[in-house]
Order: sequence, then C-alpha cells, then structure tokens
Amino acid sequence: MATMAFYITLFLLLLASSAIATVEEVCKTASQDPEIKYDFCVSSLKAAPGSATADNQGLAVIAGTLTANQAKSIKSKVDSLLKSATDAKVRECLSTCQEAFDDAISDAEDGTTAAKEKQLEDAKAKFSAVIDAPSTCEDGFKEFHLQSPLTQDGDTLEELAAIALSIISGLN
Repeated sequence: MATMAFYITLFLLLLASSAIATVEEVCKTASQDPEIKYDFCVSSLKAAPGSATADNQGLAVIAGTLTANQAKSIKSKVDSLLKSATDAKVRECLSTCQEAFDDAISDAEDGTTAAKEKQLEDAKAKFSAVIDAPSTCEDGFKEFHLQSPLTQDGDTLEELAAIALSIISGLN
C-alpha cells in the first residue's frame, strides 16, 4: 500500500513539474529576440513573487505586471520632470512622453488582464503598443536635438513588454 502511495505521489509530482515552465526555459526562448537579454529576463521574472511555481500563462501575467509597474514608474518620473521644466521645448517633449506612458500603463494593464483571460490576440496587441511608447517619447527629444532623461527607463520598459509579448506568443 505504501509503495502504491509513493508511485502516485511521484506521478503527481512529475505531472505538476511538467506543467510548470521554468523561468530559465521561458527566458531562453524569449532571448531569441535580439531585443531581450537572457540575464535581464531571468533576473526580472525571478524577482517577482510566484514566478518559481508559475506556468507559462502565469509568467506572462507576471511579465505584464512588471511592464505596467515600469510604465507607472516612468510616468511618475515624467510628471516630476514636468513640474520643474522651464524650457518650452523640453516641456513639449515631456508632455508627449506623459501621454505615451499614460497610454502604456493602460495598454500594459489591459494586456495583462487579456493574458489572464487567455485573450491572446488582444494581449499581444496591447504589449506591442507598449513597446512603441518609449520611441514615441524619444522622437520628440531627437526632433529638438535634446538629450532625453528617459532613455534607460524606456529601454527597460521596451524589454519588459517584449518579454511579455514573447511569452504570450508562445501560449498559442
């Protein structure tokens, strides 16, 4: 009887472990995209609660949440910079960024919800839109030959959104 219980437990553990995607596996696949760095992907996902036991859909939701949080952080930085900016060109650029990252927050949150609900095409469209936000912001600064204070933050957002998009694309 004890032997039977052991084999049932072993079978259930094997079944459960095969359903759980490891962060490393997901990031190895995601990093085939040249915009996604494997180490960044692994460290970002592993830092999030629940990632160790998440399946692919769960990791997509985690990546989406990380993306939304990064967009919120950038938007907060833009709001702060706008308060202290006096140059009209800089203010114009920051206003464009404010709108772009406001949209990115909504898109990341909507994309995360869509991933939770397995509405994969909607999720992919939303995260694709998030990827465009940093470029929209940067273009204004380039137009006026100004150095953007948001480049690094935008690059991080773009990479997080690309990770979410990659994971979601693998759910099909």
